[in-house]
Amino acid sequence: MQNVDTKQFTDQLESMFFGPARAYAALSVDYTEKLVNTQLEAGKAYTDASLALLRSLVNVKDAEGLRAYTQGQQLVAKYLTECLKGDAEKVVALQQDFVQQIQRLTDSNAKQVTEAAESSVKQVTEVAESNVKQVAEAAGSNAKQAAEAAESNAKQVTEAAESNAKQAAETAESNAKQATKTTESNAKQAAETAGSNAKQAAETAESKVKQVAESKVKQAKPTTRKTGK
Repeated sequence: MQNVDTKQFTDQLESMFFGPARAYAALSVDYTEKLVNTQLEAGKAYTDASLALLRSLVNVKDAEGLRAYTQGQQLVAKYLTECLKGDAEKVVALQQDFVQQIQRLTDSNAKQVTEAAESSVKQVTEVAESNVKQVAEAAGSNAKQAAEAAESNAKQVTEAAESNAKQAAETAESNAKQATKTTESNAKQAAETAGSNAKQAAETAESKVKQVAESKVKQAKPTTRKTGK
């Protein structure tokens, strides 16, 4: 009598569960790394722009310099706006790419589950048929009864295998959908957080720049009156 190959069963577990789980974990880590790098690059760009604006303010010495500074402030504001838009587009693109990869992984996993289930059903059927034949040959006068009993067992085993395979496929699909929803929610929250942080940073920088500019203007006014006298 033939037995089910345990190595094949182990390989099926690997292809249906452990392999996809590792692949999903790798995709999640890669996506998180790209998202963090994007946020770090955005924060550095905003910080560099704000510091450059403050340096130009410190170098203001007269009205002409103040006018040039004001024009530069407008350019920096435009640059920060474009950066915010570009960073948001990067985050959205990362999210879409991640979702597409998850979908491809889910489709591939579902296909593997289906193929493994069909292979298991076929193997169980072949084993059952072989057992039926051996029992029939050895039983002699009881061959009919043994064949009927073996056929009944084979049918039950086949139905059980099909039921288990169907449940495994449904469970894998449900887990993949839930993981996709969770990832989309996390990506959306990350994008909103990045946008909010960038906006706060820009507003803080603009407020500081405005305060420094007003202080410079106040300091410049007495000098102008003294020169007029």
